[in-house]
Amino acid sequence: SARVQFDPILRGSRLWWREGFAGPLLTCAGFPERCVPAGLEATFPATSFAGSEARLAWANVFDDPATVYVCRADGVACPPRLIGRFSSGEVELAVDQHRVVWDALGPGGDLDIYFCEDDAHAGACPVQRLTASVTEQRNPEISGTRVVWEDDRDGETMIAGFELPSLDPV
Repeated sequence: SARVQFDPILRGSRLWWREGFAGPLLTCAGFPERCVPAGLEATFPATSFAGSEARLAWANVFDDPATVYVCRADGVACPPRLIGRFSSGEVELAVDQHRVVWDALGPGGDLDIYFCEDDAHAGACPVQRLTASVTEQRNPEISGTRVVWEDDRDGETMIAGFELPSLDPV
C-alpha cells in the first residue's frame, strides 16, 4: 500500500498538514481539544510549505518559474497571495508571525536567502534578497527578527545569520 505523506506543522494551537504529496493543505485551530479539519481553497503546495500560528507560506516548483505564496489564517480561510516567482528549483521556507524567509535560485544560479515582511493591510509581502554570493546559502529558519541559514561562502558549511529589519509597530 502507498504511504500517505502528512508533513504536519504545529504552532501553538494551529495545526497545518497535507494529505499526500502535492495534496491540498488542511488546517485546524484549537488543537488538540477541537481540531475540525478545514481545507484551504486554492492552496496546493507542490513541494514545501511552512506555517506559524497565523501565517502559511508555500512554494510550487512545478510552475516555471517557481511561485511562492503566503496567506494569513482567518478562522478556517487562508486566501493565498503571490509573493513572487523565482527560478525553478527546490525552495525551503520558514515563517513566523509576520515574516517569510526562503531559499531560491538567485541570478547567478546558486541558492540565495530571500525575505519579506507580510503586511496584511496592504496585501503585500515585498521581497528582499538577503544574500548574494557565488556559493550556496540554504535552509533558512526564523524566530522573531533573527534569521539563520546554512552558508558555504567560506568553503565549509557554517551557520550564518543576522537580525532582520522590522516593520513591527512601536
